[in-house]
Amino acid sequence: MRASRPLAALCLLPLLALQSCPEPNKFVPPPPPKVGVQTPVVKDLTNYAEFTGNTQGIFRVEIRARVRGFLQEIRFKPGDIVDKDSPLFLIDPRPFQATLAGAKAELASRQADLDLAKTNVEKLESVTSGAVSEIQKIEARARRDIAKAAVQAAEAKVTQAQLDLDYTDIKSPIHGRISRNLVDVGNLVGSGESTLLAEVINDDEMYAYFDISEDVLLEALDARAQEQGSARKGIKKTKVFLARMTDTDYPFEGNLDYVDPALSIETGTLRARALFKNPDYLLFAGLFVKLRIPIKEIQGALLVPTVALGQDQQGRFLLVVGEDGVVDRKNVVAGFQRDGLTLIRSGIGNDDKVIVRGIQRARPGGKVVTEALQAN
Repeated sequence: MRASRPLAALCLLPLLALQSCPEPNKFVPPPPPKVGVQTPVVKDLTNYAEFTGNTQGIFRVEIRARVRGFLQEIRFKPGDIVDKDSPLFLIDPRPFQATLAGAKAELASRQADLDLAKTNVEKLESVTSGAVSEIQKIEARARRDIAKAAVQAAEAKVTQAQLDLDYTDIKSPIHGRISRNLVDVGNLVGSGESTLLAEVINDDEMYAYFDISEDVLLEALDARAQEQGSARKGIKKTKVFLARMTDTDYPFEGNLDYVDPALSIETGTLRARALFKNPDYLLFAGLFVKLRIPIKEIQGALLVPTVALGQDQQGRFLLVVGEDGVVDRKNVVAGFQRDGLTLIRSGIGNDDKVIVRGIQRARPGGKVVTEALQAN
């Protein structure tokens, strides 16, 4: 019986060996990656050209001292809205009043000399006998003419003295917003130069200056020619929309007011100006602003999320998924961007499933599992 136990153990060895041998490995391919897709957004929209620029008041006037004297009064508060002819500054008028009085006195004296000279001429010319020679008459007429010229010179001095006196009372030449005073009361102004006292800016309306690039200009001219038959027709009726740096939209609407007659050779741009109403004074001169001009109406435009666009040496492209789940690359011609979407001018169709999420996991020719996303 003891001899049979080793024999039984030997018989069990093949069975144990079979149980301890692992099965051969089999390759199981990973599942296709999951991507988010959506079809292009189809809508009618307007193609806008966008620019940056700066605002400027339609009238900007420097208030300067036109006569020499001591500044006596300031008759406004900085930042006030002033009307045309509103008093702003007063230069001490007393020296000019004295000069005017002296000029008027001199004029009166010259006028008296003229009256006397006229009387003498009349008396001499009334004498018909030979008691008065022709020479005497000629001399009397000459003295009369000299007196007349002296009166005219005295009148000019009175006029100039009156102007200088008027210049001491400085008034606003336009309606607008005035700056702070640049000179304080008590200072001597107008000494050797026309001292700058303040500035008045009329901002009831506001200009916005900006530069149009050559390619945008040509696109706009082509679009205008197609719509109106002439690129020049109604250029001042072109609408322009303006936004400040804090605006999320373009709340100000104006019109193109002026464009330079020629492109700048140095920059390849055209200087333009738009005019905007500013009744609530929400625009200030010197603001950095954004502007846009409608160029062309596009019917049935195709828009895709900008994040879906790729670019390499071959150009811009989109990855789309076919009915069989295979990824395909499509080269496209892209247009302008707006609100996170990009216009696709050519390269895809309305029903193409564009990969917009998980793009890094998709490869042309590979399979993917799609998840339909709703377009914003």
